[in-house]
Amino acid sequence: MRKVHLFLIATVAFYLFFPITAQGYEEIEFKKLKKAKEKDCGRAVVLKAGLGEIGSGMFQLEGQGITAGSYVAVHLHRPDKTEENFNAYIAKGSSTLDMYKNYGTGGQLQKTWKEDRAVSVYGTVYHIGGKDYPVAMVIDKIEATTCRAKGNLRYSITVSSFENKAGWHGQWDIGDGFTEIMTDALQESGWFIVLGDKQMRNEALQEQDFGESGRAAKGKKTPKIGRMTPAQLLVKGAITHVQESTTGGSGGINIQGIQVGGAKDTAEVNITIYLVDSETGQVKATTKVVGKSERKGGRLGYFGAGLKGVTGGLSGHKRDNVGKACEDAVGQAVDFLVKQLESIPWEGSIALVKGDKIILNRGQREGVAVGQKFSVGSIEELVDEDTGEVLDVEMTKVGLIEIIEVKEKIAYCKALEGGERIQKGMSVQLVP
Repeated sequence: MRKVHLFLIATVAFYLFFPITAQGYEEIEFKKLKKAKEKDCGRAVVLKAGLGEIGSGMFQLEGQGITAGSYVAVHLHRPDKTEENFNAYIAKGSSTLDMYKNYGTGGQLQKTWKEDRAVSVYGTVYHIGGKDYPVAMVIDKIEATTCRAKGNLRYSITVSSFENKAGWHGQWDIGDGFTEIMTDALQESGWFIVLGDKQMRNEALQEQDFGESGRAAKGKKTPKIGRMTPAQLLVKGAITHVQESTTGGSGGINIQGIQVGGAKDTAEVNITIYLVDSETGQVKATTKVVGKSERKGGRLGYFGAGLKGVTGGLSGHKRDNVGKACEDAVGQAVDFLVKQLESIPWEGSIALVKGDKIILNRGQREGVAVGQKFSVGSIEELVDEDTGEVLDVEMTKVGLIEIIEVKEKIAYCKALEGGERIQKGMSVQLVP
């Protein structure tokens, strides 16, 4: 009888602590597929992967009914590791295949690797043997890891300290913690040039002052004054409400006086986010998000081990429910900030014109790429005489340039129109 009770306890505990998701998919790291064995055959998984060309795989699951008559073969790659790949298959005529064609090939394929790094791929893996990745995958669906903004490049951004208006006090400072988590998530997103927060930048300024004080050895690596990158956008906000427990932690099953499991305790964190234009001080956008500890990731892919602020970057003490709720809130906030990029004008300027050579003062860091086209012209600001506020900006176009070579902070261009009228200092705007 004792054995039966122990068996029941173990069984209930397994399903309480290792639940099967509603979709039946289990998250798995791409690199762990290297260790896949026969026991993993038929395993329903979701992983982050880069997408290869259609028709680049071999049919290795004919015994499972996966044949060229009904499926298309593709290659899935480990993000940023194109030499590490395995075969996958998508049903012909499916919406998933349309998604793959639209997102995973041609110019979009480069964006998958360089900007999104990966997409979420859902499907079933089958063991086929082999040395490197001994699996093949039948893909059910694909989801983009970010919501891509149209027509804009990267902006420099910094995060101000979040004010703790909720009055919550735990083993860690929720305001400072949220600031660090947000900074890390923006950096992980790849959508922004992320600058240090106010404390980090003040420490950098102190190092510059020390280097110029005459008390430090001077050399090529000595921090120089006047080189700090200014932030075009500021993120600030407030934590307005924290609820450590939404369930009370009750419930569960009592077997012979032993309590197993119970209601999964959750936490909620309410955040108000502001996106501010650093030049004008105007609030460009605002939103309110509610982070919940039971949610995992969402579609952005900035969560789990990749979000160091929660899982260890702050001494690992935010692995509690409030920390997980902050993690969820950050994901929603970054998604919101990315979407705002479409409505924020992006500008650069001509740094040099010398004969046929035209150099733009933006480069790889800002997301400039070969083949992009920019309108060139002079900018006129319409200013309110009463307040001095800039009401609108209008460009008088004189030419059109195309990017032919890109370096980290600059790009070389050729003139497509009006080359003789293009001058140093003129502004450029990306042609959608």
